Amino acid sequence: MRFALFCFLALTVPSLGSGQTSQYIFGSQSGQSLFTAGQFWTGLMPRNDVNVSAGSATTGASYALMPTTGSFSSLCVNLTNAPGTGASWTWTLYKNGLDEYLSVTISGTQTRACDLVDTAGFVPGDLVALHVTPSSSPVPAPSFASWYIVQTPVAAGETILFGSQQVGNAQYLSLAGNSSSLSSEAAMATVIPTAGTVTKFIAEYVGTGSSVTATLDQNESASPLNASLSASGTFVEQPGNLSVSAGDVLDVNEIGITASSAVYASVVFVPNVSGQFVIPTWRNVLTDADPLFYLPITGRSDDNLQPIEAQAQQIGDNVQIQGVFARTTVAPGSGAQYAFTLRDNAANTTLATTLSGTNLTACTTSTPVAGCNSGSPVTVNNFDLLDTSVATTGSPVSSVASVSYLAYVPQLAFTTEPPSTVTTGMALSPVVVQVQDANGNPLAASTAQVTVSSSPAGVSGTLIANAVNGVATLNNLIFTTPGTYTLSAAASGLATIASSSISVCTPTASLTSLLSLPLTVEQVTSAALAATLSNTGTAPLTNIVPSIGGENFNDFAITTGAGSCGATLAAGASCSIYVTFTPTSATGFSAS
Repeated sequence: MRFALFCFLALTVPSLGSGQTSQYIFGSQSGQSLFTAGQFWTGLMPRNDVNVSAGSATTGASYALMPTTGSFSSLCVNLTNAPGTGASWTWTLYKNGLDEYLSVTISGTQTRACDLVDTAGFVPGDLVALHVTPSSSPVPAPSFASWYIVQTPVAAGETILFGSQQVGNAQYLSLAGNSSSLSSEAAMATVIPTAGTVTKFIAEYVGTGSSVTATLDQNESASPLNASLSASGTFVEQPGNLSVSAGDVLDVNEIGITASSAVYASVVFVPNVSGQFVIPTWRNVLTDADPLFYLPITGRSDDNLQPIEAQAQQIGDNVQIQGVFARTTVAPGSGAQYAFTLRDNAANTTLATTLSGTNLTACTTSTPVAGCNSGSPVTVNNFDLLDTSVATTGSPVSSVASVSYLAYVPQLAFTTEPPSTVTTGMALSPVVVQVQDANGNPLAASTAQVTVSSSPAGVSGTLIANAVNGVATLNNLIFTTPGTYTLSAAASGLATIASSSISVCTPTASLTSLLSLPLTVEQVTSAALAATLSNTGTAPLTNIVPSIGGENFNDFAITTGAGSCGATLAAGASCSIYVTFTPTSATGFSAS
């Protein structure tokens, strides 16, 4: 008989990501605690002020108009106070008048929850919001809230900027979230912190009254992109190729708006660096009434400022913040300044910018941008809490500010692939997955939780590892069933990646022949005889441990000799197993 290892080499495929890019849409409600009596609807990125939630799904200010095709996933919600025993909050994505499956429920002593399983698609013209339902009995404890949802477009690199106007006749619409309209264009302009291209402008008019013309303004002047809205409830989209430089401002100029109409508008913005996206704010009130106050990183601030940091904090996830841009309508004045600092978990980060004197703009970026200070990027981890602190010096003039952050969604990469062939039941050599920045380097300070699975299912062992400075090492991965597999690595909010193929085989073994040991005197050990073990497979045979069994196994022993088998045997190699015989009595003996 022969020893044979039947295992065929799998085709090795380079590790590739999905090619998709994602964008986080952050939102919060810090200006007023959540309504605890009855359901309500709020925008994906509402203004942080009082009475911004809608008690009816038909209220236009709550919706965001989708300008492209893609999907939503990873809805996470954070509360400042737990609901309490028996109480709960349910947050559900609401699209075109119906609840979607993407939903989270926070109950009892919980303060946060995520739906990382369900998804919801969207196409141009869809109207989306969040449907919030408190338990009726008992009523949940009052709380402030923040959340995020991830949008992944079909066309890689596309990001979304949107605005919705409450019913009224304010002419200018910000592209920094819901309920964002005023009669002052300077106060509504959204700072774009990176270069790119607006590839589509889409708008919709809802209500009664005259028709509306919505024009995308760039740097407070009309761009070629506009939409003539003559029928309520019908969206108009216009493709474009509008080049945007870092520091440009965008807003929507509405002509013909009446007190009985509302407008939604959105753009598709494609940054020059794939994976980047904008976290915008609008009309943040700045005064010298308090030397230190806090702003949410999305929407707009409460007009009364926010001296309590916990109410301004925004739940974050696995992103890198690469820059901050600030723009005011009025300069601080001689000897005065406003200092803006990104805060993470109530601590200052290295990313800050200061607006002083006669300047109306200030910026700090981690990559060179003309007119901006140089700074270090900030790594944000899952469930970090973010906000902007504003410190005043020298009695600056009261103003309103637009503050925008430039963010980047990291990419996962297999930097140490699994072996191409393995045997069942044996742990793979360590597999390494990196969380990488735009240059392919490990993301410093990233502690992203990386989860591994296989296709088809079958991998077991330690399937979760937290990154250390952007590097996650997965040990003790095991397959118990033969077949061809690939590993997938995933982390919250990041595109899932696939490994090269793995061929998993089960070795079978037998000896070359039966050993017939010579007649031996009782209590005398015979000369050793050798059996040959051959590996005819394509992968190493591991954990070789010869043993003897059967009726008289105690009278036989395994010994060593030239070419003895070790613990492993390479593909195509052979080794010898030596056996001796020491009879304990004068009779016949056998063993296996």
